[in-house]
Amino acid sequence: MVDCFCRHPRFDAALVIGFYVSMITGMDISAIPEEVVSLVTQGGMQSMTSVILIAFSAFAGIITKAGALEVIMSALLKFVKRTGDLILSTVVSCITMALVTGNSYLSIIVPGDLFKETYKKKNLHAKNLSRTLEDSGTVVVPLIPWSSAGVYMAGVLGVSTLSYAPWAIFCYLGFIFAIILGYTGIGITRISKNAD
Repeated sequence: MVDCFCRHPRFDAALVIGFYVSMITGMDISAIPEEVVSLVTQGGMQSMTSVILIAFSAFAGIITKAGALEVIMSALLKFVKRTGDLILSTVVSCITMALVTGNSYLSIIVPGDLFKETYKKKNLHAKNLSRTLEDSGTVVVPLIPWSSAGVYMAGVLGVSTLSYAPWAIFCYLGFIFAIILGYTGIGITRISKNAD
């Protein structure tokens, strides 16, 4: 009997590198017609990376030049009253970008560009932004099944991403502590001492 492929680490791998009939266990794959094999054997997200990267770069460039980022930021900053609110907004933006792109680089670059001026206006040192980006962008990506880090870890560990997620506490403790520190003010560096 064929095991449930969707709950297997190979499912994560198929999303990224593509599906191959050799990934199927528990059945004679030689019995599958050649036409079916050629139809289902396709590349995953990795084969679409160049197209997606070009589209995303063009999209990012267009929304930047069109002023869409300023509109997004002004809407987001209506809810930002304290330093903790700003840190929380940064964390949510990084995690959202990580979920959408599955890429650790984009999950820190785009929110970093979005928030850099706001941190200056709020009299916060750039290292606060840098630390928050790292705590909530980069380290969360291994918990996302469709990211390359998630697929790699699932393949190496031999378990699905969701199976090891409860044990990967450092992947989510970072942004939890970032939010706590943002609201308590512990470890938050200001640009000047006479800040509010």
